[in-house]
Amino acid sequence: MTGEVVAIYSDTYHPATDGVVTYIDSLRKILIKNNYRPVVVTTSTKPVHGATDVLYTKGVVFKPYPQYDVSIRPLSRNREVMELEPFVIHSQTPFSMGMSSLALARKTGVRKVATFHSLVFHEAALSAYMSGNPFIRNRAKKLLIRYLRWHYGKFDTVISPSYFLKRHLLEIGIDNVQVINNGVDLEEFLRAPEKSVARKTLKINSDDKIALYLGRIGLEKNLEILIESLPYLKKFGFKLYIVGGGPYLEYFRGLFDPDCADSIIFTGRVSDELKILYFAAADVFVNPSEFEVLSTVDIESLASGTPILVPADSSQDEIITRGVGGETFEPGKPADLAEIAEHIYQNFSSYNPRKDAMKFSLENHLASLMKVYRGDH
Repeated sequence: MTGEVVAIYSDTYHPATDGVVTYIDSLRKILIKNNYRPVVVTTSTKPVHGATDVLYTKGVVFKPYPQYDVSIRPLSRNREVMELEPFVIHSQTPFSMGMSSLALARKTGVRKVATFHSLVFHEAALSAYMSGNPFIRNRAKKLLIRYLRWHYGKFDTVISPSYFLKRHLLEIGIDNVQVINNGVDLEEFLRAPEKSVARKTLKINSDDKIALYLGRIGLEKNLEILIESLPYLKKFGFKLYIVGGGPYLEYFRGLFDPDCADSIIFTGRVSDELKILYFAAADVFVNPSEFEVLSTVDIESLASGTPILVPADSSQDEIITRGVGGETFEPGKPADLAEIAEHIYQNFSSYNPRKDAMKFSLENHLASLMKVYRGDH
């Protein structure tokens, strides 16, 4: 493979699966298509052998979330990367591999940028990962913010996927921020089958009203509000599908009102092929999280032709044009969520979700990203 090298540093990559991995895969795809050479430097206890231009460092399991690993030798591949002479370093993490990217930048002097992917200092994240002791959590939050401010201050540009996140970063003193929405690989979702075909394949009745959540099942995803909305959704005749896996799947399986057992389906983790079918089969995609910095699954749903319902004044609110890609509900109001879901259902044909999805194409993303990579922004 020829072309200028982009060194991409991340604490998570295959065989792990999450939004960062999806983003890196999409970024690699569009870079290769445009004759660049992306090289991923990452960590894993189970590296994917033979992966092209993926350099793994030795890792250990991160106990709070066993699907993730932490590098114990984050600098071990930097000499190899240096020999490739990258023209830019793009970090996806503030932790071990992010530090490694800064070490490489110091030695080479090349331009360094970072994408801020997660509100790791948000109370929802800290509650999911840490002790329930408020004093310990508060102290950890202050130390984490101080570290993040120092770490990201070392980069030429910090990329925020949304204005929502940028506001949070400015509040904690990270000010070298530029908003560039993450690019999403839309091709397969734009080719999603018609609703009737998807439902037939999934063995879902053609006349069912389907509200869908698809994503990781974690505490920070605010799924409690979705579970609380279930009695209201049931009154409107909806069935709620919760598709995905995660550390709190069993917790949420035991949380809903038993009287609504006939109106909620947990599928567990599904394949990428089935994911597209679930998007296409739904009448409305509901993502209650107020934690997202930019939700890939929202955009995938739009590209599949299904309107989305998201909390008002969140980063997800930025994704849609109301009345085109979907609607918003008042955070913390399960009855409002159900009422707006019913509104979307009754007016389904008036929405044009794919129009909003196209704003997040990989081509648009790369055009903006290259200006940052070259220092032209």
